Amino acid sequence: MAPGRIVLSGISAGGGVVLGVLLALRDAGLPMPAGAVALSPVADLVALTQRTGSSEFNAARDPVISVTSSENMCEMYV
Repeated sequence: MAPGRIVLSGISAGGGVVLGVLLALRDAGLPMPAGAVALSPVADLVALTQRTGSSEFNAARDPVISVTSSENMCEMYV
């Protein structure tokens, strides 16, 4: 299938995988997909563990994962 007909999508860890795939494609000089959707991607473990960035700023608005849950998941990931 032609890259221009592909859209990548992922949620949480899958969103992090989408971002990783995009970076790998870019770094390898390969064609990029037509689009990508990364919903709540695991993209910045430092921001999660140090309580900075959008996870902390949006904590009161996130109906799914609390900052504490994010910290716990980061510890399990590492």
